[in-house]
Amino acid sequence: MGGGKKQHQNDAVKKERYNSLDVLRTLACIGIVLMHIRSNIAVKPTGSFLTENIIAFTGNFVLLFMMISVFSMCCGYYQRFREGTITPHQFYSKRYVRVWPFFALLVLIDIIMTFLGERSLTENMIQELADGFADLTLVFGLLPNADIKVIGVGWFLGLIFVFYMLFPFFVYLLDTKRRAWMILLISIVLFFLSDKYLGGINSKNIIFCAPYFISGGIVYLYRRSIVKVMQNRLAYYGYIAIVSLYTILFFSFVDLRFPLVSNLLLYILWLILAIGTDNHNSFFQKVVSFFSGISMEIYLCHMVIFRAIEKLHLENKISNNDLNYWLTCLLVLSGAVCFASVWKRYEKKITTVVFSRR
Repeated sequence: MGGGKKQHQNDAVKKERYNSLDVLRTLACIGIVLMHIRSNIAVKPTGSFLTENIIAFTGNFVLLFMMISVFSMCCGYYQRFREGTITPHQFYSKRYVRVWPFFALLVLIDIIMTFLGERSLTENMIQELADGFADLTLVFGLLPNADIKVIGVGWFLGLIFVFYMLFPFFVYLLDTKRRAWMILLISIVLFFLSDKYLGGINSKNIIFCAPYFISGGIVYLYRRSIVKVMQNRLAYYGYIAIVSLYTILFFSFVDLRFPLVSNLLLYILWLILAIGTDNHNSFFQKVVSFFSGISMEIYLCHMVIFRAIEKLHLENKISNNDLNYWLTCLLVLSGAVCFASVWKRYEKKITTVVFSRR
C-alpha cells in the first residue's frame, strides 16, 4: 500500500507540466534564429528599433532557454532526487537519448560539408575533426576556454550537460527556499567578482549562467503559490500590466540596462507569467506546442540550414536588404522546422537502434 502511494505521488510529479512555457520556448527559439541570421548574413538589414533593439538582443534568449530548461527539469526530477526514487543511470541515460543522436547527426553533416569544401586533410580539417570528437562526448563544457566551431551553437548543449552533472548538487542547494535565495545572492556576487577580478567570464561559463539556473529553480519552488495568486483575475491582469510595462522599458532604453540584473528580472517576470497563465486547447496553443516540441532541434540545426541557404547568394538576386533578410529568415526557419520534424518522426526508431542493449 505504502509503495503504491509513493508511486502515485511520483507519477503526479512526472506529469506536472505548464503548457504556457511552450510560448516562451517558441519565442526564444525564433528570436535566437533571427539574431544569428542578422549577425551572419552577408548584407545586413536596415537599422531600426526592431533590428537594433529587439532582434540584436534576442541572442540572449539562450539564457531564457536555460531558465525554462531548469524549471522543467525541476518539475520532472527535483522531488524524485530528493526522495531517492531515480537512479543516476535512469537520469543520465534519458538525457543522452534525448539529444545525442540528433546532435551527432548534425556534427557529421557539418564535418562532411567542411570536407567537401577542403577536399583534403588540411590543418583546418584536422581542427574540425577534433571539434567534432569533443562535441560527441557532450562534456566539452568542461574544457577551459573551449572555442568549438563545429555546430557553434552547441556550446549551449555543452553547458546544459555540465548542469546535468551538477543537478543532484543543485537539488541540495534548493532544499529550502531560504537556502535557495542565499545561493542566488552568492551566485550574483560570484558573477561580478569573476567578471572583474577572477579572469573574466562569458556566457559559455557555468558561473556566468548560475544566476539564471538558480532563478529557474526558485521560481519552481514558488510555482504553486504563483498559480494560486494568478487565479485572482485582478492580480493576473495587474501582473500582465507590470510585465508589459517592464518589457517595453527594457527594449526601449537599451543604454540603461544593467545586464545581469535587468535581463534576469525580465526572464523571471516572463517565466512567472507563463506559469500563472491559463491554457486552453486553442489553435494558437497547438501551434506553439508544435514549435516547442522541436525547439531544441531547431536551435541546434538552424545554422547548418543557414550555411546551405547562404550558398544561394540571395543578396545578388534581391536588391532590397530588408527583403533579403526576412526571406532568408523564412527559408532558414522553414528548413529547420522541416529537418527537425522529419527527425522527430523517426527519432524513436533511431534512438532504439543506437542505444539498444545487445
